[in-house]
Amino acid sequence: MHEGLKKRVFNCIVESEDRWTLPTLLHHLSQIDPAPKTEIKNAIRQLVNAGALTWVYEHGCSFIERSFAGPVPLSKRVIIKPPHIRYDPRTDEIVVKLHPGASFGNGRHPTTRLAVRGLDDLLSENSTACAGKMKDILDIGSGSGVLLITALHLGVEKGIGIDTDPCARAETLKNIHANGFSGRGEAADGGLSSFRQPFSLVTANLRLPSLLKLSQKIASLIEDEGFAVLSGIKTEEVEDLKIAYRKNGFMPVWERSEKGWAAVVLQKLRFEKRGPKT
Repeated sequence: MHEGLKKRVFNCIVESEDRWTLPTLLHHLSQIDPAPKTEIKNAIRQLVNAGALTWVYEHGCSFIERSFAGPVPLSKRVIIKPPHIRYDPRTDEIVVKLHPGASFGNGRHPTTRLAVRGLDDLLSENSTACAGKMKDILDIGSGSGVLLITALHLGVEKGIGIDTDPCARAETLKNIHANGFSGRGEAADGGLSSFRQPFSLVTANLRLPSLLKLSQKIASLIEDEGFAVLSGIKTEEVEDLKIAYRKNGFMPVWERSEKGWAAVVLQKLRFEKRGPKT
């Protein structure tokens, strides 16, 4: 099998904004690639057999998607993988170990990938945000714990992941242990009312109504010049989110989108730098 064809098929699936069934993918590739459909089918089959692609059945349709059963890059530096899978990272790579589980946050959904990219950019060595090391993170709706654990790998000193689902809390704790952060990370019940101290960083991968409802509370839980990494929003919802958080003293500093979803990084301005609420 021609390796170039397999690479083109793989890149088409990974980089496209669309989700592909076999007929739609074959039709699309046949329009842009000279290879016969039989060869394209063989390339897909080999990529599935090799574990690079997988079939996902949803809403009565079978989609071909990237497989997350092995090591997968989520951002420039962050790789996720199951603990039992061997992977030798480059010197600049961060490896986040995630046990297979039921909780959201295994990297398959664009909102998780976007939030991880936001963290990676925010906490990079070249980022002005890291002039003073971030001391702590609160991850709201932690799911698997992937955002909390990624932040700890990227240099945040300690953190808490909260979730209303006891299964998610158990999986967050299990993944914290798998990554060697038992002394730096913890999982707690999902109530925000028990938190009073401000954090350097808050992450939340939630849908827009929840992010809007929590905007004032999130603002109260972030110290001046601290950051919020927010995901779970559709691209057409970004402006509504930014307007709501500007009213609570935030300035957007980063934004990305993928497959119709978006994430933003916001910085909380010092009180004296805030303009009038609009």
